[in-house]
Amino acid sequence: MANDIRLNHAAQTLVSSFGSRYGKHRADLLTQAVCSSPYLAERFNRAAAEGRIEALGELDTEQLPDTIAGFLPSKKTVVLRLDYFTDKEKDTYALVGALAHEVRHSLNLPAQEPAREAFGNAVVAKAQDKNIPDYTPELKAQQEMARRDESMAEIDAFNAVISRWQHLHPNEPINNSDNLKNLIGKYPDLGNYHAITFNRENFNKLVLNDKF
Repeated sequence: MANDIRLNHAAQTLVSSFGSRYGKHRADLLTQAVCSSPYLAERFNRAAAEGRIEALGELDTEQLPDTIAGFLPSKKTVVLRLDYFTDKEKDTYALVGALAHEVRHSLNLPAQEPAREAFGNAVVAKAQDKNIPDYTPELKAQQEMARRDESMAEIDAFNAVISRWQHLHPNEPINNSDNLKNLIGKYPDLGNYHAITFNRENFNKLVLNDKF
């Protein structure tokens, strides 16, 4: 593996703080995971440097038992499932994908905040109407923004997973069914997010038949 991928100062500060709370071993594994995917590393470094992410924390697995990671916009914090910090390659792929997904949410936040404020102002203004107001245009715009945000996040998750595979296997083409099956096995959440509207069986068929 190439050794030229590094965390910048801001990203390293986040990871070091995470390690002081949850263990150096986890911090080391997090660094290795991020730096194993050039696509993720670039975005994680940018989010940290721009102040889009200010902390890394622990995901509440009792509240979200099937989730690997999440983003708390009000705290600018990415929360991570601690039991995914292992040496197992499958768990590392899942961590890379989930982290890339949440980092994209953090990068999208500056564009979303004015839109959310405009939505709130429009709803309040319409609520003053003595007639029964129609909020359909405002809700439609809000829904489209949310869909775009979620779709972009899942695209980044996919790209980060592919980037890691290519970085670890620079001489192996990924566009064959055996490699794709192997990658999907390592990252079982690939395509399972709510941005995807078709079922798991159809997703596998699309990917493995080179139609994705």
